Amino acid sequence: MYDHVKELGGPESGEKKVTRRGMLKVALVVVVGAIGTAVGLAQLKKPGQQSTVTSQTWSSETGPAQTAELVLTNGKIITVDPKDSIVEAVAISGGKIIKVGTSDELRPLIDESTEVIDLKGKTVTPGLIDSHTHLGGGWAEMHHLDLRPGKVGSIADIVRMVAEKVQETPKGEWILGFGWFPNDWPEKRRPNRTDLDPISPDHPVFLTDMSGWYGWVNSHTLKLAGIDEHTPNPLGGIIDRDPTTQMPTGLLVNHSAMALAKKPNPTKEQLEEGIRYAANLFIAEGATSIQDNWVKGADLLLGYQELGERGDCPTRTDIYYHINSEAEAQNALTTLPNLKPFTGMVSLKGWKLQVDGGAATAYTYEPHNGYASTLASLDPETMKKIVSMLHKSGLQICIHVIGDKALDAALDAIEAALKENPRPDHRYRLEHVVVSPKPGSLERIKELGVVISTQPTFIYYSGDTWTRIFGEERLRTSIPVKTAMDMGIPVALGADHPCTPDTRPQMTLWSAISRKTSTGHVIGPHEAVDIKQALRLHTMGSAYAAHEENVKGSVEVGKYADLVVWSDDMYSVPTDRIRDLEPELTIVAGQVVHRSGESTVQVVPGSAFLLNHPATTAVHAAR
Repeated sequence: MYDHVKELGGPESGEKKVTRRGMLKVALVVVVGAIGTAVGLAQLKKPGQQSTVTSQTWSSETGPAQTAELVLTNGKIITVDPKDSIVEAVAISGGKIIKVGTSDELRPLIDESTEVIDLKGKTVTPGLIDSHTHLGGGWAEMHHLDLRPGKVGSIADIVRMVAEKVQETPKGEWILGFGWFPNDWPEKRRPNRTDLDPISPDHPVFLTDMSGWYGWVNSHTLKLAGIDEHTPNPLGGIIDRDPTTQMPTGLLVNHSAMALAKKPNPTKEQLEEGIRYAANLFIAEGATSIQDNWVKGADLLLGYQELGERGDCPTRTDIYYHINSEAEAQNALTTLPNLKPFTGMVSLKGWKLQVDGGAATAYTYEPHNGYASTLASLDPETMKKIVSMLHKSGLQICIHVIGDKALDAALDAIEAALKENPRPDHRYRLEHVVVSPKPGSLERIKELGVVISTQPTFIYYSGDTWTRIFGEERLRTSIPVKTAMDMGIPVALGADHPCTPDTRPQMTLWSAISRKTSTGHVIGPHEAVDIKQALRLHTMGSAYAAHEENVKGSVEVGKYADLVVWSDDMYSVPTDRIRDLEPELTIVAGQVVHRSGESTVQVVPGSAFLLNHPATTAVHAAR
């Protein structure tokens, strides 16, 4: 944690905004209890966090007549409200939704200064909410060698890219890359330092795989780090070794082993640049809110804090600070009361822990075909101690679990903390849930009030690898979306970017419905959901997972005006077209923050709209 100044706070204060009418107005939002009102805020250049949702909307009976700042009309607006209502129009003012209904019903809220989007039948949904991703990885995506599928297809391709980078890099400086993914490599083997050594004798090289759980390094890096055949494996990590000589192969497995290489970290300013870059990738795909489940170190934490203060974070972003030891937990808890408030679009929500690593080191009851099935990042007793400590902070706890034994260890820790110090509505979270839970585990999840935050897109990118590691039977209830829903267990959906290459919520929706791997194999078909269910989980489900279902996740009066205009109707297109839908407009706090190059949807002044759409007698009477 970063022990900078005064006190912990949330994103409850307003910011300076510029209205679309060209007048600068500064509104200070004072939050008293749970309700606050933002006065005079209009369409935003840099959308900021708004005040807590109000319980009433304007009408001629309940308040003075007013006009909307923005109206979307003549469309199919999927509200995702409790009744799954479909409406034609939505009116926005002060960054909030002030009315939904038919186009005629909202006509009285349009005047000459209102901006109007005539949808002409286009479909609108709430902004999608990604419950698990890592914006801090944006810097690497911008500036490191891009080794993801589609960019490279083999070890030979990577060696060639590294060799080219070496030629333009001074001796002794690091060569960094990310995103390698060996599933379809023709070499059909693990990468090795001997692949890199001939082309990089004078440069340390560190190449992170797409999952973020493997580091591929050369001999120069191993020498700098002092890693040799005598170096023991760190807790929760593996230094891959030649079985004959015991010399390191250059593959470091899991974060604790990767950390031994001591590669350089981005600066705070670089991390801020990366966050903005990654957040805008999500904005362009229709995701307006992010839950970043891996915030580690003072620079990343402070970077988020300052982006929020400046109103410079494109998405509404909740962050969870990573803890991996009792010492880290104690330091964080000591710092917490002195932490400067988070403001604007950024909120500190809680803590992130992990029980195991990636699929190949999943902590499971039975052996599997990966590296190790008994390798816990935190042993169960230490996990209990840390969860007990963090539980007392009053913030949320997210726990990474891949294996079935990891899941039960997480539940044991949560149950012990709640028994020691009962706390209602905690909404602690299990992240991922890949190996099918053991009988009784899902019942425990429900009983304990735990949320499952999972990423169906992994099925497409990693499902075939999972099948080789775990076998079909142990994946029958992998990513158990439908079973959890049927049991009344809250479920949230996300992409886990950049651990998958996709920021598209469309891909997450499609994967939750189809459950197909990249080769077309279907994993756990009985866990598939339909598009209405998937959309609800990716909006209201993800909002609920962060205690935010009252301010976002649906198109309802009083909620943030975060919306997406789509190229087609996701409720009616064939399933395989869902992943190809284009967000034509993305709206955050009533401000259009993204427009696709193909969009024909226009924002027009109310004066032009009224001229071209004369009011009916009924509408005139309503005025």
